[in-house]
Amino acid sequence: MRLAILPLAVLLCLAPSARGDVAGDCEQGDDPQLRVAGCTAVIESGELTGGDLAPVYVNRAFAHAALGDPRRTIQDFDRALRSDPKLVAAWHNRGAAYATYGYPLRAIQDYDRALALNPDLAPVWYRRGKAHAGLGDRARALEDYTRAIDLDPEFALALYDRGNLHAALGDYARALEDLDRVLRLSPEFARAYNNRGSVHSGLGDYARAIADFSRALGLDPNLVHAWYNRGAAYAGRGEHIRAIEDYNRALGLDQTLAAVWSARGASYLDLGQFRRAIGSFDRAVELGLETASVHHDRGRARAGIREYALALEDFNRALRLDPGSVRTFVERGAANRKLGDFYEAVRDWERVIEVVGESEIRRWQAHLVEKGHYEGEVDGVYGPGVRAGLFDCARDPEC
Repeated sequence: MRLAILPLAVLLCLAPSARGDVAGDCEQGDDPQLRVAGCTAVIESGELTGGDLAPVYVNRAFAHAALGDPRRTIQDFDRALRSDPKLVAAWHNRGAAYATYGYPLRAIQDYDRALALNPDLAPVWYRRGKAHAGLGDRARALEDYTRAIDLDPEFALALYDRGNLHAALGDYARALEDLDRVLRLSPEFARAYNNRGSVHSGLGDYARAIADFSRALGLDPNLVHAWYNRGAAYAGRGEHIRAIEDYNRALGLDQTLAAVWSARGASYLDLGQFRRAIGSFDRAVELGLETASVHHDRGRARAGIREYALALEDFNRALRLDPGSVRTFVERGAANRKLGDFYEAVRDWERVIEVVGESEIRRWQAHLVEKGHYEGEVDGVYGPGVRAGLFDCARDPEC
């Protein structure tokens, strides 16, 4: 079973001719500065040449990586590969270094070389899958994760990432299968419970979702996304007070999560606490959340306290982000009506009719007949009589 993040590799043993204190320093893994000094002494001693130097450069590269020195890390892996172009550990770990330092294409090239030399290395398939996923190539990432799992069926991290990728692709059944396997292998893996809970939420099974999020939080109370996700699951069940409690716990851990501020605002909105909702939405927007949803919902909250001009600004911003949003046309039409702009109100209602079609026309015809503003047939045909009725309705506070 593997759970912790994979290290670059175990330290390599040096050739017998390099035995001694400095060689021991080069092989030890506790003190990276001592390892740099030991490996450098071995290199400068001249006792090793050619391919025998490659493990020394690799070990020193690990030390440079531990000391946060990307340039020297890559340089030593380069030297190792010049000394021994068939050293799989050097290709693998230079690839891992490139991935860590933000060069996924170079990482993939090195993983390719490692796998050409030894195709049975599950960690290399896994890491190449991670690189492909980071580049947005989900198909290749899935193939690589699967190859890693085929080689090592108890590779928990590969199962975890494949499960997350299945979930991102909307294949919830396979996602659950993988995450279930992860949790059988690693029952203390808090993030796996969190992610399985997200899959249950995606399926609308909020009871199981909440159970998983609660298990994740029992294992790691600082897992901020589990607080957020459990809050969203409670909100999905209409339990907004509990949702807000969880959102507050998430924000107590990280005040910069715009999505949490927005979600809390939505729960306050559903509770009719409009000013609190506006405060939360304001913070989400300040943090850079620029979505149709946050502006739509803040517009609704502003309309709830009769700030119709400000509500209209939000609805306009929401429609710039999502020009086909029926719900926002409905809300903007209501705001325009409250502001006395009956022409714009009717235009918004007509946009809804354009999107929804005949069923929306029939709904309006029936409503206008009931309110005495239309005498024609309820036939789903939009004509001058219906339009005149819409204007009359816009002016009628009882309509």
